[in-house]
Amino acid sequence: MPARALLLSLVLLLLPGSVAADYLRASREAIVREDHRTRSAELARLRPGETVDLASGRKTDGYYHVELPDGTQGWVYQTFVRRVPGEQPRDPNADDPESPRTGDGGGERVQPLSGARFRPPCELPFASLAQRRPIDDSCDPDGSATTDPQREQNKAKNNFCASGSPSRITFQTLTRLQQTAEDLDIPHGSSNRLPADRSVLHGILSSPDTGPIGEGSLVRLSAFLLDAHYSNVSKGESVNCKETGQANNDIHIAVAASADEEDLCNSVTAEISPHFRPSTWEPSTLNNLNHHPVRLTGQLFFDGSHAPCRDGRGSPRRASVWEIHPVYAIDVCRNRSLDGCDANDDSKWVRLEEWLNLAERLEDE
Repeated sequence: MPARALLLSLVLLLLPGSVAADYLRASREAIVREDHRTRSAELARLRPGETVDLASGRKTDGYYHVELPDGTQGWVYQTFVRRVPGEQPRDPNADDPESPRTGDGGGERVQPLSGARFRPPCELPFASLAQRRPIDDSCDPDGSATTDPQREQNKAKNNFCASGSPSRITFQTLTRLQQTAEDLDIPHGSSNRLPADRSVLHGILSSPDTGPIGEGSLVRLSAFLLDAHYSNVSKGESVNCKETGQANNDIHIAVAASADEEDLCNSVTAEISPHFRPSTWEPSTLNNLNHHPVRLTGQLFFDGSHAPCRDGRGSPRRASVWEIHPVYAIDVCRNRSLDGCDANDDSKWVRLEEWLNLAERLEDE
């Protein structure tokens, strides 16, 4: 190629309009905004692994200018996407609604659920964040139960379909539920001592604030997160088909009414299932929320395999075996005081993913 022609080609590649050959891939959930400002209106959300065209090559205030498939133009912040050179590859399954696509979060885009062995009979409560994982194709809701009571408990642990308006509960609610279960002599304390009929756990407690609640009720709790870690990674557990490793096991979350609580016997438990687990719901993220209260929404569950603390001892240590399990949503409070974080006041809360977006932007600035 003559030198002049080569120079012209290079100039054309550098022109703003030529960046149509590049595109962006979301590395985590990313918000597409109307303008290059944090509080600008939200136009759309990109799921991990989803791609979008660049509208121009320049960044403004750290935002890329993008064009959505419908032609709408917007802005997405740089830390949540990766720029990929070249044109977007044509997805051979793009026109096939039954074919899932692979993302970057350690799993596949969850929609649709066809082909998965684990298939809740409802839309996942965190469907926009969900990641298809190997355990979803190898372990069904019964897990690897060997007895009927264990099978029923595994099914209860895997309930992603609690519905209705969430009831606001407190630590006192969970300890009252524990005392009620003990007063009714409901079996618990080991995997060999489980309720044979779990229907007795439904609507087991009632109060003017919550109405009747029990296992299967949709609830939300405001609390300080003390610790989050993967559980049973070396041996697995029945509900997860005895699969080992972090990807196949629950994340155990201990929460309390004080950020400075040192005695886990004063804590209660929430658990994140490995099934379709969002990539942002990981201990490394949860343990770094800077003493802001969290709001956990999910199903109320009676974990009959354990017992609460007695004389300062328990395994794991906690005040009640009633849990939020599985977790359906995680929000972070704008305030640092639990008194300023009413679980029913949505204006006080930010979705975990939005919180991470804001935190990363502030770090970059």
